[in-house]
Parts: sequence; structure tokens; C-alpha cells
Amino acid sequence: MTETLLRVDDLRVSFDTYAGEVRAVRGVSFHIDKGETLAIVGESGSGKSVTAQATMRLSADKQIRYKSGSIRFNEKEILKLQEKELQRIRGSEIGMILQDPLTSLNPMMTVGKQIAEGIIKHQHLPKREAITKAIEMLRLVGIPEPERRVNQYPHEFSGGMRQRVSIAIALACNPKLLIADEPTTALDVTIQAQILELMKDLQEKLNTAILLITHDLGIVAEMADRVMIMYAGSIVESGNCEDLFYHPAHPYTWGLLGSIPQADQKNKEALISIKGTPPDLHAEITGCPFKHRCSYAMAVCHEHRPPAFEIGEGHTAGCFLHHEFSPSVINPITKEEVK
Repeated sequence: MTETLLRVDDLRVSFDTYAGEVRAVRGVSFHIDKGETLAIVGESGSGKSVTAQATMRLSADKQIRYKSGSIRFNEKEILKLQEKELQRIRGSEIGMILQDPLTSLNPMMTVGKQIAEGIIKHQHLPKREAITKAIEMLRLVGIPEPERRVNQYPHEFSGGMRQRVSIAIALACNPKLLIADEPTTALDVTIQAQILELMKDLQEKLNTAILLITHDLGIVAEMADRVMIMYAGSIVESGNCEDLFYHPAHPYTWGLLGSIPQADQKNKEALISIKGTPPDLHAEITGCPFKHRCSYAMAVCHEHRPPAFEIGEGHTAGCFLHHEFSPSVINPITKEEVK
């Protein structure tokens, strides 16, 4: 029986800006079991990173409002914890890899000190022992000559090596959950493949759950057990990898998959593009958030928000095309009739 590590229910997050309230996350619910990888996919501005950062309450409380919902990590309600309690969890029980290692690492500190910092704080080891463990972490993430490189600065490392250092920092205290926010965005494809392979190997060794934030469906296919598709701060479809790639059920997912060129594609069909732009998150959204960009939108889509229709076991999609009285359409990805 799988054990749930993180459970988020009806999370709503807003930012107060000079232009008004930005409703960045709108009623998101999901869970992550121990040792599994959940990917959150969506275009820029869909609420992926805000959702991930909310699990650690990384944004300053003056800038952000948690309007409703619950975030339970390891049976602790994150939204009710004091800052000192949160600091004990950050780095020790939840680690985070940011997408740009050049800006996430401190250029004024050696990489050894940056890895040792969390070890000293959370595991209360003496400085010398913490540096020894930092060397072990550098070796674990595949950095050669760790005894020498532990005393070097971030600018002395390549982009791929800096990302390995970021992973070492995130995993130094053996966290139960690793949040990877587009961890390979700034890397070339060869280094990207190495980093993904490293993350999978470390997950198997440490049994760490991973919350993976990305817009790259190739990474999702490589890494994820389950997938959530986000659009305009909401989850529009969720399921396991096989569901999302072979039986996609939401027009937005169809657009994402249709925009990927196929290596074995013999005909010269044009790639599907999603016309228009996402809705303004300053405003309330009536009906389906995707309605203005959807070729299948009906009158009901403009008036009512679609519920999460169950497509299969663990596979849901928020689209009225799956209502029993909706007209029949052909799924452009599977070429099958939507029922």
C-alpha cells in the first residue's frame, strides 16, 4: 500500500500587485506518494512554480495570500506552521532545485560551504564533518575530484556541473520530497539527459518523492509516474503518463501533444498550435478557462466551469466534451471518437 507524503486540497493563492490581485492558483488539489514522481506541466504563467513554492511557503507572506485550502506534508499542515518550524522542514525534509544554477548558487561562497550550510543547520554536525559530507555529496552526484572541487566557486564549474551542485545541496539532508523547478532548462540536451539520469538514480537510492515542474513533455515521459496539466492556475487534466500520452482527454493537452514534432512522422501534416493567449489572471474567470482558445467550445463552456470528469481509473479531465449529452468529436491525437 502506498503512503501519501504530500496532499494539497483546494489551494488558492493570490498576489497583491499595483495592478490589483493576481489569482495565480485557483483551487488546485493533488497528492504525492512516497518515492513517486509527479510532474506539473503547462505553459509559462499557468501557476506551476507558484504551486510548488507554496508547498514550502517560500514567498514572503506580505507578497502572497493563501486564500483557502490545505497543504499537508507528512501529516503537518504547512499553512499553519510558524516560520521557525518551516525553516526546520526546508532543506531537511523538502529540498528544491531551481532552474538556473548560476543565479541560485552564491558566487561568493565555495560550493563546499554551500552544501555544508544546510548540513550544519539541520544535522548539527561540526564544520569539518559537514565538509566531509559535502565531498561525499559531490561524489554522489558525479563530480570528479570532489576533494579538490569542494573548495572551488560556482564560476569555476560548467552549467551541468553547477546543476549537479544544486542537486547535491537539495539532497544533502536526505529530504523526503524533492521539488525540481525546470531543473534542465538552461542545459544542452546531452547534459540534460545526464541530469535526468542522475535524478532517477538518486531517487532509487534515497526513495525520495519528486515534484517535477516543467513544460517539456519529453522530460515528463522520461521521469514521471503521474502528470498534472495546468492552465490559468487550474488543473485541467491529470493521470498517469500512459493516460496523458496515449489517451489525452482535454483540448489543451491535445494542443500540447500536437505541437511536438514526431521523429518517425512520414507525412507533412502541420503541427497543431494553440491560438491566442492565456486569460488575464487579474480577472475572475467565468466558465472554462480555455474556452477562448478552444476549437470545441460550446455555450455551456462560457457559462459554467466544467467539473473533473473521470475518464478512467485515476484519469480526469475538466472538459464538457465528456458529458453524456455533448456532441461527438474526434480526438486529433488518437483519431478516436470522444465519448
